Amino acid sequence: MTRRCEVLLLGHGYTGRLIRAQLIDRGVEVVTADLRSIADERVDARATESVRAALTRHRPRWVVNATSRMIDTAVPTLCAAVAAGCGYLDVSGEPASIAKLYKAFPAAPVPVVAGCGFEFAVGETALEQALRSVSGPARTVTVDYHMRNFWPSNGSALSGLTMADELGRAALLPTAGRYYQDWPGGERVVAARRHPETSVDIRFSIGARGWASYLLGLAAPRDTPLLRSLLTLPGTPSGPPGFVRRRCAYTITALATAPTGSGSAVAEGTDPYGLSARLVADALALPIPPGVHTPVQAIGPHLIEHATDFRITWHRRATTRHDHDDSHPALG
Repeated sequence: MTRRCEVLLLGHGYTGRLIRAQLIDRGVEVVTADLRSIADERVDARATESVRAALTRHRPRWVVNATSRMIDTAVPTLCAAVAAGCGYLDVSGEPASIAKLYKAFPAAPVPVVAGCGFEFAVGETALEQALRSVSGPARTVTVDYHMRNFWPSNGSALSGLTMADELGRAALLPTAGRYYQDWPGGERVVAARRHPETSVDIRFSIGARGWASYLLGLAAPRDTPLLRSLLTLPGTPSGPPGFVRRRCAYTITALATAPTGSGSAVAEGTDPYGLSARLVADALALPIPPGVHTPVQAIGPHLIEHATDFRITWHRRATTRHDHDDSHPALG
């Protein structure tokens, strides 16, 4: 006998378990599916037929993709969701997977939310806020991610490995004790669609103590079977302990520059993995129409209006020739 559910959750790793706990706390019926035996059932998210069979059995309203390498799983899972008539949401910020979703279904007949998690959801919202702080089209926008006390999950490291060939070289920032990596974030993909006249630069920096461990997975070797095996060894921690996760802090600064002046938006908060779980749960409760949506389009105003609930502090500043309304506009 099959178990009907509201959400079929693909991925029973670190972030997937946090999402599951958040949904269950809200009374949402969840079935977890993964290739690992600890999930409710075994499903291969890389194979459309495998996902479609699970969707047929459980008939959920949404399928949530919390697997690691989204470049391999996003399109097959979305194809299954379209065939089953249910919504699709993932937590990826991988630019290649977001671009593939747009290409595969430019006008999806079901609601689709791509990249509904940290860091992309907050970074994209900051980018749009900065752009709306200036008068007229911006020439450039820079999104700077700075993490403190950061311990990436194995899934984040695996996603980072898929982007290894796109990464720039690490460099020392003028600020003491900080390094940054040119980052091929999903903001580049969506900004090119909405703001083709604007050049987008993304940087990712970590305090010196956390940088060495992260470079081990990102800047040294490329994506290889050996590295993937090391990150998925049985018994290895899948991510930081809860008390470490909650101590992780971030500052995301988006700076837009236009002929008329400049504008910035800054988001500060803690617990990025907990934030991802909360973003997913909130998005699934919102009325989202059919089509492919980014987090800004699906939950942008909600993310700002309920910033306190998300433990985010927003700052916005404009330096232009004209006065600007500093309230948050509707995002779309």
